[in-house]
Formats: sequence, C-alpha cells, structure tokens
Amino acid sequence: MEFQLGLVSISFRSLSFEQIIARVKAAGLASVEWGGDVHVPAGRADVAHLVREATEAAGLAVSEYGSYYRLGFSLPEEIDAVVACARALGTDTVRVWAYNKGSAEATGEEYRRTVSDARRICAQFPDLTFCTECHNNTLTDDYRANLRLLEDVGMANFASFWQPNQHKSFAYNMESARALSPFVKAVHTFAWEGNERFPLAEHRDRWVEYLSVFAQEPKIKVMLEFMHDDSPDSLSTTAAELKNIISAVQGTQR
Repeated sequence: MEFQLGLVSISFRSLSFEQIIARVKAAGLASVEWGGDVHVPAGRADVAHLVREATEAAGLAVSEYGSYYRLGFSLPEEIDAVVACARALGTDTVRVWAYNKGSAEATGEEYRRTVSDARRICAQFPDLTFCTECHNNTLTDDYRANLRLLEDVGMANFASFWQPNQHKSFAYNMESARALSPFVKAVHTFAWEGNERFPLAEHRDRWVEYLSVFAQEPKIKVMLEFMHDDSPDSLSTTAAELKNIISAVQGTQR
C-alpha cells in the first residue's frame, strides 16, 4: 500500500502556481494536480512546461491534469489541447467530465455518445489514463452509473477519481468506495455535509474508513481539495490532519 499525498490546485485559484508550489512544499505534501481553468489552461503547453519545471524543481510531482473536457459534449478536437498540456506537465493522468447532464436526465443517445467518445480518446492516446469524477450533474453522479460507464467503455486506460458525495449518507459513500476502488486512481479529500464545510479533523473517522478501502490498492493518490475556509493558511494544518488519518489507516492494515 502506497499513498501519495497532494493538493488540487483549484483549491486556491487566486494564487499563482509559484505560490501554490511553495505552500504545498511547506505543508510536506508530495504532488499537485494542476487545474485546466486557471493555472494551466488547455492549449497552453508553454505554461504547462513552466509549471512542470517549477513543480519538479521544488521536489514535487505533477499527479494529474484536471481538464474540463466533457466526454460526448465537448468538440472532439478539443482533446488535443488537453493532451498537449498533460504531456507538457509530464503526467499520464487526465481528469475528464462525463457529459453535462446527470445520469437520470441524459438520453440513451447522449449516453452512447459519451461512451463512444471515451473509447475514442482512450484508443487515440493509449499512454494516458482518462479519469472521470463522482460529480453531480454528470453521468457519474451516482456510483452505480459510474460503474456502468466504466464497464461499458471497457478500456484499460479509462478510470475514475473518487470523492464522497456530500449530499449522501456515509453508508452510501462506503458502498461507492468499495464498488469503485478497483478503478480509482486518485481520491479527492474534503469534509463537507451538503453545502457546509468542516475542518478535515471533524470527519477523521469517516476518512479512516474511506481510505481503508483504497488501502487495498497498490498505489493511490490522496489529494486535498478545498480548505474548509478557503484559506491557504489552513493548508498546513489540513495536510497534517491528512497525515494523521493515513497513519491511522496504516495502523489498521498491520
């Protein structure tokens, strides 16, 4: 079992990439998922190259590229700009979104188009792994729908990120983690209930349970996403709490 701890850069959209790198290093984290909206816009491979150089110079890794490509909805050629940035960043993992509707709202044709698009990009770029998120208002808003999409696409380089659904119960989220764990490349970590945010320590017991599921996988990335107060000053405390949680998980595995 190996956990790589990091930060999703969209947690601090107002900071420069240099400031984010400094904060991540000071917090004792190992990696950054760079977002495709502010810090590394799709098509700006020149920016991606600079960000990679700065990240690696600080002794950190680029864990993923968080793109905003929507399977079955974005123009097919838009994936080229996304891939160029991912390669310039030096990562083999790209976040994509599963269409632009919830699983209960999408038509059969929209679903089939999404599956076809996922197969297309996975076949076109076999060196990259494309990961959806368990996110509302997409075809992966429910873990059963996510599992169906993963199985219907059926490509070795099509996978998922995971995060708890803040609008569902702990029991649901544990079911989700167990069902999706064989497909999950990264876990996004936060403590929310509905629209209310809490310090990560308040959900410590839940996260020990969640990450114990993923501890069965040989390697998993655990990425902090959004502080409870949106303050960069909270990163170090939150990172320290995440390390406490990881220690507790490792203790249960001995």
